[in-house]
Amino acid sequence: APPRGLRLLALSAGAALLTRVQAGKTDQEYQQWAEGVYQADDKEGVQRGQAIACSFCQISANAVQKQFDSNRQRPQDERFTEEQMEEVLLETCAAMAPRIAKSMNGYPKDALMLCKRVVREQVSDMMDAVSLGEDMNTFCKENNV
Repeated sequence: APPRGLRLLALSAGAALLTRVQAGKTDQEYQQWAEGVYQADDKEGVQRGQAIACSFCQISANAVQKQFDSNRQRPQDERFTEEQMEEVLLETCAAMAPRIAKSMNGYPKDALMLCKRVVREQVSDMMDAVSLGEDMNTFCKENNV
């Protein structure tokens, strides 16, 4: 089994990481799950969790940009909604999280919960940002994710 510090890599970052969300909703499922496992003193876990969250955020931001570009080519009534985008990104989390966890010698459940949190708390702001023409390559950094 991975060392304890790696077990908490996504968890410890989760509580510390997305606390400065300027808008967007709080992922209550994540909050309840993390209550039992978060340890603020795990500095290594916090750093690794931040790296994982950054990866998930950038993947999501790029997907939102691509979907926005695709939607511009579609008639209004055929465009994907924010809810549909969130659903697709959550499905992507389920596919990506095990691989990212393995590459970080962590647990898939930790990575999955962190990915879901990034999506649930950031997708609305991502959609707003892309529609306003903001640079999605800098979205995650500018939003401290």
